[in-house]
Amino acid sequence: KATMIEKQRLLLNWKYDCESLRNWSNYLLMRFLYDKFPTPSRQLNFNKTIQKEKDIEYSKKSKSKIKITKNEWIELFKLKTVFLADDIELLSTLFNLDNHACTRYELGIIQGISSSYMDSQIRNLGQRILNNLDTSPKLKDDGKERYWKILFLGRETESKLFEWKIRPELVSAMEIVFPNLESNKLNEDLDNKLIDQLKKDFIFSEEKMAYSPERKPKPEQYCINNTKVYKRDRKEALLALNLASYKCEIDKNHLTFIRRNSIATYTEPHHLIPLAYQEQFDVSLDVAANIVSLCSNCHNLIHYGKDAKELIELLFKTRKMQLEKAGIKLNLNKLLSFYNIK
Repeated sequence: KATMIEKQRLLLNWKYDCESLRNWSNYLLMRFLYDKFPTPSRQLNFNKTIQKEKDIEYSKKSKSKIKITKNEWIELFKLKTVFLADDIELLSTLFNLDNHACTRYELGIIQGISSSYMDSQIRNLGQRILNNLDTSPKLKDDGKERYWKILFLGRETESKLFEWKIRPELVSAMEIVFPNLESNKLNEDLDNKLIDQLKKDFIFSEEKMAYSPERKPKPEQYCINNTKVYKRDRKEALLALNLASYKCEIDKNHLTFIRRNSIATYTEPHHLIPLAYQEQFDVSLDVAANIVSLCSNCHNLIHYGKDAKELIELLFKTRKMQLEKAGIKLNLNKLLSFYNIK
């Protein structure tokens, strides 16, 4: 690995070789790089600022004006008779979606339940929450009690579907009561960044690369908002895609498309054992043995789909031997628990 001084020298050589940057001062170049490639903690602060702006804008258009504080939500979560397991699962799903929001129709598909069943679940939860609040917020809309207003902001989308968004105060409470939610979301964001990077900097190899699973030390670790995350190795992801011949490992005949400026079909790398659980293992999870090649549909199905369990079981069966050679040992039930699947 290059030393810090060698890296600085390479940056300066790059600046002098680039006509548009040649006359820049070293300070100006530093500011440019600092803004273009922010540190993880700085990026997180930026994301939180953007989220606050989204919350404010959403509140202006929302049909719900109820006020329940973060501390009140935290106390409600302590009451096991209020939030049941199914309620926490539904809220966790919504928490991990963009802007903590989703249409009722799409959320029903993700959860694998009908809209009427979900409405009944939210109504029952809302009634349990009301029974434990000192105040009784106004829920009526068009003469009807709208219990979703207790938990969500809501509005009609451009496609005329009604959308729910978890209240910002409830989001803040969930981050405290369920710290793994934030960890999982951070790690999912890092996985998505890796996928985006591979879209831009994809390197195709027509020949299958040599590979033999082996134990590797844990990857480099750093913290984002006091949450430990691990650096992704782009080379391991590229190796995994190559070993799968750039096909979906659920079914190599799944339809996808040809990458631009390449003859390879497009698939995405997915850590079968999520890196959010790296702390529970003594060896690296960021190895080709633990990275599967999936078409976009199967990748999203594993994260959000009703039939995710079937796909995870299939992948585990085909990868179990490779995982063990890489020093990664676990059973299927443990793996399913990482996906909140029983």
